[in-house]
Amino acid sequence: MTTKKTAGAVSASATSKKPAAKKPATRRSTAPKKEETQVEEETKEAVKTEEAPQEESQQKDESADTVAEVPRHLGIDVVIPYVAKLAKGDELLYAVRAWQKNFKELGRIIIVGDHASWFGGDIIHIAHKRVNTNPQIDVADKLATVIASELVNDAFVWSNDDIYPVAPVYPEDILVRKAMGTLTEKGAAGGVYRENSIRTVQALAKRKLARIYDYATHMPVAFEKDKLAETLTEYKCQKEGFLISSLYFNTHFPDERPIITRNDDRGSIVASVWSSSPNPTILKRVFEERKFINHNDKGWPHVLPYLKNLFPEKSRWEK
Repeated sequence: MTTKKTAGAVSASATSKKPAAKKPATRRSTAPKKEETQVEEETKEAVKTEEAPQEESQQKDESADTVAEVPRHLGIDVVIPYVAKLAKGDELLYAVRAWQKNFKELGRIIIVGDHASWFGGDIIHIAHKRVNTNPQIDVADKLATVIASELVNDAFVWSNDDIYPVAPVYPEDILVRKAMGTLTEKGAAGGVYRENSIRTVQALAKRKLARIYDYATHMPVAFEKDKLAETLTEYKCQKEGFLISSLYFNTHFPDERPIITRNDDRGSIVASVWSSSPNPTILKRVFEERKFINHNDKGWPHVLPYLKNLFPEKSRWEK
């Protein structure tokens, strides 16, 4: 596992301090103990001070203030979950290249899950074995591991290995909340995703919200650790499957009026390539017009040639 020793505090959004939420359960085998312990020890060592003589106190205070204002690293973390056996090809590789090229405030790439052979020295990898065949339960467990890790900032961008920024992207493109409309039952009848969506609708209905939005847009989102910990704990997301983005944003931003977007050929922000035979003209157009492209297994062979053309060069995170 490759990690960096810094665990900066640059946030994707400004938030006020409040008591830390109860952290969701994490499995001991998933946390990089040695590296995190070393980070903690070095951090404690760095903040140790001795009593300064009276005449030097002002100088000491000014130095301390200066140090406190310097961020431990610059940029916004992008965290991507990865399950190697579910990948159809080099989705993660091209996702990382796309983020490096197009996200203007990118700080670090952090992968939580399996290791890929092309990982280089600059990438941060938090090992996590798949815990459940229900994808949403596994995602919840990975998020719990991210929350517990000192290697990840208190605010971070959460994406997927099959989401690609294909045009210049700025923090506001992610921080502004987007939804697909009202949350209803989704997915094939009798399928795991359908059951997870029903469970999510029922849980949020108890909150008596004016409207429940569908935040499962398959685009990157910005999470804050304390709010996320509350969400995973309150709804017991590591026990049962939920659509976590919809739980998170409806719970913590109940009065939000998000941008309503589409992921088909009539949208403006994102396009989802989910067909085994997409229209070539439309496919070319969405790559030229949208900020984000995503796909499923059927769409991967049609997206790959565009990704190879757009992102031919190695990223800093590759060997």
